[in-house]
Amino acid sequence: MIRAPQNVLEGLGFAANSALGLGRGLKDAIRAMVRDKVHQQLAKIDLVTREEYEELRLMVEKLRQEQEERSNPGTE
Repeated sequence: MIRAPQNVLEGLGFAANSALGLGRGLKDAIRAMVRDKVHQQLAKIDLVTREEYEELRLMVEKLRQEQEERSNPGTE
């Protein structure tokens, strides 16, 4: 008679452990699907790269300095 409660508890422990494993696997699968979907959507959008942004920012900064020099010719 003592064996039955242990088997039941072992069975419940096994079921709980299996459910947790399934939950982790499901979480990982959902995370991967969302990540893939986000990457697909971002690929459709025309975004600039960090390098392109920095290059343009430096060009604008240089143009601003040149404009200031032209507007204030005697302050150099």
